Amino acid sequence: MQKKIYFENLDASRFFAFLLVFLAHCFISEDEYVKTSDSFNAMYNWGKIGVLGLEYFFVLSSFLISSIILEEKKQRNSFHLKNFLIRRSLRVWPLYFLILLIGFFAITAGNMLQVPVSPLPPWPYLLFFVINFYIIQFGSEFLFFIAILWSISVEEQFYLIWSLFMKFLNLRFDLFCWLLIVISIAFRIYYQDDDSALYFHTVSTLGNFGIGGLLAWGIHSRSKFISIVSAFSRKAVIAIYLILVLSIIFYHQLMEIAAFQPFSRCYFSLLFAYLILDQTMGQNRLFNMGRYQLINYLGKISYGLYCLHGVVVTLMILLLRQSLFKEGLLLSLFVLPLVIFLLSVLLSHLSYRYFEQYFLRLKERFYTFRP
Repeated sequence: MQKKIYFENLDASRFFAFLLVFLAHCFISEDEYVKTSDSFNAMYNWGKIGVLGLEYFFVLSSFLISSIILEEKKQRNSFHLKNFLIRRSLRVWPLYFLILLIGFFAITAGNMLQVPVSPLPPWPYLLFFVINFYIIQFGSEFLFFIAILWSISVEEQFYLIWSLFMKFLNLRFDLFCWLLIVISIAFRIYYQDDDSALYFHTVSTLGNFGIGGLLAWGIHSRSKFISIVSAFSRKAVIAIYLILVLSIIFYHQLMEIAAFQPFSRCYFSLLFAYLILDQTMGQNRLFNMGRYQLINYLGKISYGLYCLHGVVVTLMILLLRQSLFKEGLLLSLFVLPLVIFLLSVLLSHLSYRYFEQYFLRLKERFYTFRP
């Protein structure tokens, strides 16, 4: 049986990426006074930096999956496509389809109670993980916790493309990664005025996956460049982290620069790739993200946090529409985000312990080599 590849500190990094996504979704209100207030709008707009959480997830997924496949090919001189796809399915599909089932019951209950609910996209888009293409064409005005699953569709498409390439194509892995980066940038230049395509289209994200793959390839092949970067002085490490933090803080200002937009995903992906490298191999790292057990665990359940926080947000919006709370800035900016976060953690913990772990144990049977 294949020993799982484990990179120290990366579980914790998943949690911090989720927090960015959470910021984009946690500020909600149905009160016109609150929604038009300067304070609410400032927090709501600032929270949109949460898109960077998804950018990180794409890079991290590519890095981890590429590392596993490259190590398997090294040990076995081949790659077991079926086992790989089964492992990915056992990790992603159970909770994904549970969320779809919840969405189906929510629509049914809404119709029975005569509560206005936008219909879901046609089922083929959901079943075959192409909901991002539906959103590009028709928008995302349907159940919030279903709409946010678009990024899982992108990841599933990536898993399929990546695994088929590794199995059947003879092109050098690093060249393939560079090709994806070039295609992504060209696509983003061509569709620069199409916000939906820039954000939701799979081709637009290929740069993230290419950069994550290049990092895995560099570590796997013991690249001299990787050795140099991982040995950066503490001052250089501080400078790079400062650039990362400032880039996140001033994300909106950067995105207002038209010439920057086609390269934005690759720019942030490079910074995130450095973070991954530093947290796994850095000789002069400033801190260890995985130092605290709680943060590690929250990162371990981050898939549940991502999927289930949307359910909690949708429920809170429904309760607000029923005027069950007296709204105000304190409620919308502090109380509700905290309640949504805590409920999301609780649901994700229960999901991980009593639902997902059953499939994760099955997944262990489909590792295919001994290092």
